[in-house]
Order: sequence, then C-alpha cells, then structure tokens
Amino acid sequence: MLLSAMLIALTTSVAAHQPASAPAGQTPRVTLAADSVAVPLRIVAGRPILDARINGRGPYPLLLDTGAHGSVLDLALARELKLPIGKAVDVSSPGGQGIQAQIVTLERLEIGGLSVLGATGAAVEGLPFPPGPDAPRGILSPYQLGGVLVTIDYPHRQALFRRGALPEPDGREVFGWESGQDLPQIPVSVAGHALRIHLDSGAQGGLSVPTAFIDSLPLSTPVSEVGRARTMDRELVIRGAKLAGTVQLGRYMIENPDVVFVDLLEHVGNIGPALLQQFAITIDTAHRRLRLDGPADGRLHAAEVQPRRYGIRFTALDATPFDVVGVDPGSPADRGGLRSGDQILSMNGRAVDSLDVQGRLQALRASPLRLRVKRGDSTLSLELALE
Repeated sequence: MLLSAMLIALTTSVAAHQPASAPAGQTPRVTLAADSVAVPLRIVAGRPILDARINGRGPYPLLLDTGAHGSVLDLALARELKLPIGKAVDVSSPGGQGIQAQIVTLERLEIGGLSVLGATGAAVEGLPFPPGPDAPRGILSPYQLGGVLVTIDYPHRQALFRRGALPEPDGREVFGWESGQDLPQIPVSVAGHALRIHLDSGAQGGLSVPTAFIDSLPLSTPVSEVGRARTMDRELVIRGAKLAGTVQLGRYMIENPDVVFVDLLEHVGNIGPALLQQFAITIDTAHRRLRLDGPADGRLHAAEVQPRRYGIRFTALDATPFDVVGVDPGSPADRGGLRSGDQILSMNGRAVDSLDVQGRLQALRASPLRLRVKRGDSTLSLELALE
C-alpha cells in the first residue's frame, strides 16, 4: 500500500501532498446495505471528513483522501482499539528519508451502510493535522474500495458509495488512468503546457506544479516563497506566483489562477480542494476511471480553503535581510501599512535575526503581529491583525 504524505501549509501558501511508499496489504471485502449508500461529509479546511466506526467502536473522523493509495491510522488510535499490529515497515514520501510504521488490520470498518471487512493499513506516530475535534484519526483511500463507485460530492456535502461502472473515458468529464499508476493522473493544459496532475482531496490550496515549470510558464507576478510545508519525513519550500493564462481540465477551465511550485514530484502536478470543491468526483477503481461533475458552464474559480494569512511574500523565510517582495492587495498586511520593499527588523518584539524559520512561521501565524520595519531611511512600527 501507499502512505499519503500530508503537506500542511504553515504560513501564506497553498500546499499539496503526495503519496509515499509502503507495502501492499490484503484486498478487503466491501459490502453495502443498499444499492446506494449516502453519508454526510464535513468539509474542514477544504478536506472531506466522514465518521467511521472501527470494530464496533467510535465514530472516529477519517479523511477521505483521493491522494492516498492506501489507508493510514494514527498509531495511538490503533493502540487504543487494541488492533492487531503486524511487522514494522518503512514508509517515505518522494525524496524523503522515510519513517517507521506498523501494519495494522481492521476487522470491520463501518461508514453508514458501507462495511469494509479485513482492511489493512499503516499506523504511524502522529498524523500531521492541526489539533481539533475534527482532526482526522486516519486516512481512508477510496482506491481500497475496488468494487464500489466512490463519490465525493463537495457541493452537497456527502459521500456516495454504490455498485456500478463509469462510462468510457471521453476526455471531458470522464478520464482513465493506466494500470501502472498508483494514483490517477489526469491530463491538463497550464497556459498551453501539457501536464498530468493528481486530484488530491487531502491537500490544501489549488494548483501546484513542479518547480521545473517556473521558467516556462507565463506569470504576472514574481515567484516568491510563500510558505513551508512538511510531509511525514521532509520539509519543502513552497513558492508561488499568479499565472497569466488558462488552466484547462477536460471541459473545465480557470483563468489566471494562483499557482505554487513544489519540488516533490518531477513530472506530476496537483489540484487540491480550492478547485475540487466545485465538483462531485466519482472514482471507479475497478475500471480505472474517474468522473468530474462540475459547473454547467465549465468555469471554475478558486475557493479560499487556507488558514488565515497576512498576504506577505518573501524571497525566502530564512533570508537575511528579511525583505518583503510582495504584499497581496487588500490583505491584512496591505491594510496594516506593510509595503513591498520593506525590510522586517523585528516580529512581536524579537529581532528577526534571532528567529529561525519555525520562529518566523510562528510569528506569522500570530494575531496581532507587531512589526518594526525599515523603509528607506525610516524605521516604522506596524501592527497587523488577522480577521
């Protein structure tokens, strides 16, 4: 099985997550109480969360993740449920050093009228989600439900499970993927450049592409570091800019979206919930097909699913001097008087030279944010606040 490596945007960025390698588990047996089973979804920070019972206990919140080839459980929950724990395995994200996980077996997983018998997964120490009552205790891969059509219906906040098959791919709403691909790779055009992308309900943000595209895509703003992200086993730098062009996905399109560049997978991009929330996504694993039911006019817009942010752009979060290279119009930073070209001297009373990247990120998540900045020959005091 594959373990999904979750990327959490820590400051001003969108972020994506990509699969990580882990051993394959047994094929579970799936039963439905009716021809079609609907269960409610909660959309938390853009991610679809559903409630599941495990071996008769719960419910526990699980992330229904189209970016995960296999299922994952919090090791603390596995121990709480006294699940049979098998051999230790190494799991890793692309380019990562790997971490240790334990293979666990779930006798029975129940989601409304859907039952999954004999599923296996990887249990890891601590999932990378912000704490809270809806923080997922595990990740459910729709691709482990091979005999069932799985629909994530964002507009109606529900998941559907039913028997059947999708029609043949047409390249407009229905897409296929090759048998050797662990996750569906859907063709898109990004300002005329061909790319294949994952549809990733477990990510945050909208469109991300490999860093190799920085020099070839038309951009209307400079590329700048907008955040850091962490997989299970590595940290990534997130750079962003605004695309000067159209993204075409089948019959759907979006004009001039924000795009982020992530050095994760060399040839594959990612589309997250900021765009996916306009679709009902149906996955037919048995026939390797996927359908997108979206806006009738085919026009997409980017929804805001990110944590609140100040809208400040930097060359790098570890840069010295700590210069502002951009301020998003209408953002809290803009309204607070911060300007492109300002040099940040201190954050909440601490000199920036004394703060490492994590210290700067922590300050950028705080509200209010008190800054001393150098602007030309003047030194100014500013106070910013998140709404």
